[in-house]
Amino acid sequence: MKGAYLTIDDSPSKDMQAKVDFLFQQQIPAVFFCRGDFMEADPEPVIQAIRKGFVIANHSYNHPHFSDLDMDEAHLEIQQTHELIDRLYQEADVNRPANWFRFPFGDKGDGRYGLVLNPLTDPRGQNRKAIIQAMLRHLGYDQPRFPQLSYQYYQQTGLATDADWHWTYDTMEWSLTLARPLKGLERLEGLLKRMDDPAPKDVRGQQSQGKNRWLSSSSTEVILLHDHEETTSIFEALIEGFVQRGIQFLPFSPLFQQG
Repeated sequence: MKGAYLTIDDSPSKDMQAKVDFLFQQQIPAVFFCRGDFMEADPEPVIQAIRKGFVIANHSYNHPHFSDLDMDEAHLEIQQTHELIDRLYQEADVNRPANWFRFPFGDKGDGRYGLVLNPLTDPRGQNRKAIIQAMLRHLGYDQPRFPQLSYQYYQQTGLATDADWHWTYDTMEWSLTLARPLKGLERLEGLLKRMDDPAPKDVRGQQSQGKNRWLSSSSTEVILLHDHEETTSIFEALIEGFVQRGIQFLPFSPLFQQG
């Protein structure tokens, strides 16, 4: 069995409750990286997810590219959502277990717009990234040190030591929401077929990642899915696709002491 951590971005949608119920029934743990504006408009499914033992994490307030923000705007995006998550944990009467953050689009604010596998050579981008990382750490954000996540590229690019969470496998179901879906990813069948690719195409940049990736690798994975209404109809099929391929979804509780 190959271990993986399930992370779900852009919650809450109107279908979050159904997804939470399905995962709870299947005993599959997950972290929901939630938008502040969505939580403010509809907090109840988030509160219910907390009470069922799922972890709620920060995905900014209104999902901007951080490379387009000034530092005051970046701080507000993080801080507003941080305080909102605190309130929802209080309403759920559950202690918040961890402060975890993921940048929208994987854009760390350094001018690469999420192409994190490309070298960061611009001093201005390096400085912006350092300031935003310091903001996160000041608020108590850090990522776990994932056992058995052994990809060299993950270590060499700094993804393993930044304060924010990233991912190793993007399900790319978001392609179905595009006006022109990516070639081969227009339907569920393409997404499932991609799971069988030993080195699936990565949209995060050009750095070589070696041949042994995804199911051909012994590394633990961090899987990225999205809570989009447009792909709710295939959510369960994607989860079942992972399980059928020998993925064991790992609990998050051992990670709370490893940040």
